Amino acid sequence: MLQSRWESEEGPKGLWQGILEVMDAFVEHRMAADYGDYLAVTVNEYRGPNLSWTGVEWTKVAEMMEAEEEKLRIWRSKKDRPAMPLTPVLDDIRKAAAKKQIPSPQVAFEIREYAKRNDQCHSGIKELIHNAKWQQLADIIVRDKQTLGRVYQHDPHAQQGMQQCILNLQKKWFETLYCDGDGDVCYVPSEEAIAKTKARQPSSRRVVGGQWSLGNQGALQANPVVNGVGAIVQQPPVV
Repeated sequence: MLQSRWESEEGPKGLWQGILEVMDAFVEHRMAADYGDYLAVTVNEYRGPNLSWTGVEWTKVAEMMEAEEEKLRIWRSKKDRPAMPLTPVLDDIRKAAAKKQIPSPQVAFEIREYAKRNDQCHSGIKELIHNAKWQQLADIIVRDKQTLGRVYQHDPHAQQGMQQCILNLQKKWFETLYCDGDGDVCYVPSEEAIAKTKARQPSSRRVVGGQWSLGNQGALQANPVVNGVGAIVQQPPVV
């Protein structure tokens, strides 16, 4: 069925091309992670005093690079060009490249690649918890619990161990977590999750109609949540 659909849309080689593209994406992801330690050393050699990126995370530096390059593209596209925009980050890339005696495009590539690696390796569950994004975390936990039976089939002990890790994470951040009859992920956050969310919110902020609401005494209260929207659910099934 899958091959027939791909062949009808992409031609006889469409399915295999799609598989190769997915494999290439995984290899790219692996290389970014594997070479991350090497890049951490090389890009930090570009640190120095009086640079525009002193004390700035490399992910932010990469964003600054892109912003300056976009300014230059817009500037070059104009017929009557005004004064050339300032590009302190790109200027410092050229300085760093000259100091290391390597091409400036290589310096720019390594900074971008290291920033991309950080996005890939530092995103996920850790960042969701840090940012108190409980709906997204709930979605991931439910998804992984449902698919766990298809992985680690070669090692039942590893499968059991991973299942316990997922359950421990769920217990820490959710009082209740389940799917309703429509397949929507519902949850009630734990007291620790409520405290973390409250700590991230300005004290004057009042959040209603969503995951949180302020009680009469000003205490943050948890309501059952369905896909990020407050809801009342009775007798939740166990996932």
